[in-house]
Amino acid sequence: MKPVSPLILCALFLLCSLPAGASDAPEEPAALPEDTRQMGEQVKEIGQEMTRVFIQKLQEFLDAELQRLRQASPKTTAELKQQLEAVESQLKKHPQDAPSHRELGEIYDRLGDGANAIIHMRRAEDLEQKQGSLKGLAESRRNLRHYYLKYGFKPEDFDLGG
Repeated sequence: MKPVSPLILCALFLLCSLPAGASDAPEEPAALPEDTRQMGEQVKEIGQEMTRVFIQKLQEFLDAELQRLRQASPKTTAELKQQLEAVESQLKKHPQDAPSHRELGEIYDRLGDGANAIIHMRRAEDLEQKQGSLKGLAESRRNLRHYYLKYGFKPEDFDLGG
């Protein structure tokens, strides 16, 4: 079962807590006792306050998430090239490190270098298969399928021998 998206939950909450007059519900009958009308008004005020607080908290969450995403992803080509150099340095020390090859493939993809992205992703796939890492193998293969489509290559374009 898939988890429910927070945005869907937000939309449902907001629909359920529309302010008075926002729906097609009939007006309250005038014959209700004053206590009941006052209680109804208090419930509406509480609902409106809950909606206001909910929207405020949701906005704070979304702002924090956007800030986190901006900090997590490199913003410029120069930053990507620095990241590329760091991963290549790591691979010189540990050439059999499949996650580093996968990361290098992803960096090359972000730089628009499809051939190098595929080469490193294929290397990651080979290493993951030899090391028995099913999760890494699946991720490498998923990335490879995406790169072949994105850059217009075929797997046989990268086969050098028989």
